[in-house]
Amino acid sequence: MNVLALAQRTHLLIGLGSRGNTAKPGTVPTALTGQTDELAELVEWILMALTNFQTMFKWGWLIRQGTLAFASGTATKAASTIVEPAGITAGYRDWIPFKQGGWRYVLRYLTADGPTSTNIPVYFMEYADFRGLRDRSPVATGAPMYFTIHPSQLWEVYPTPDANYTLKLDYLCAPKIYTTSDGTTKIEDYPGAANSAAGLPVEFHEAIAWLAIRYWAESRGKLDTFQIAERRFDELTRPLKARYLPTARI
Repeated sequence: MNVLALAQRTHLLIGLGSRGNTAKPGTVPTALTGQTDELAELVEWILMALTNFQTMFKWGWLIRQGTLAFASGTATKAASTIVEPAGITAGYRDWIPFKQGGWRYVLRYLTADGPTSTNIPVYFMEYADFRGLRDRSPVATGAPMYFTIHPSQLWEVYPTPDANYTLKLDYLCAPKIYTTSDGTTKIEDYPGAANSAAGLPVEFHEAIAWLAIRYWAESRGKLDTFQIAERRFDELTRPLKARYLPTARI
């Protein structure tokens, strides 16, 4: 489903934006651009819902595999330099740790040996624990054993690499910020089909429409519509959470 179709679906579900015209429900807007009054508001609610839906959780459909290379003698790299899979330019939002025995980690290999060579865990330390301990001069050199992520999203490893090393990691893609120029953009195509299936399956797109309706109802003080939208949104996202969120551990 593209963004314009989602806007029309929202109009069909609630009649939003129908005041002042006699358009059949679900047939307007006919474009995202050039709208006025309630149809313009409808478009803005849809665009807002599309962005916010992506950032509500660490959705599995937004997780991809990346690498971060450290040159010999260089202990820090910006998260923005993470290399994404072929065909993806989504950008980095957060890392998704590998987990074992209570540890969170990524994997490293000697860059010269390639990704299929021996992979060794590099364990994560919170910045407050790393700072003043692992970065205290003189800093040792060797194969990285620990890493942290600065508040600025700068990655730092310890010890300082004594050769070229590459980290293998899973990361959460940054959300796509949709605009009125995205009318024909298919929602399911983001962030791209590399290393896994493509983006959000079409059968879950209606949840975004109900999120937009919830925003609209809240802004208008329409409690009954808000409650309906809240219930429908929860019903539609329940199977989505089961498929794309990790199982809770007790």
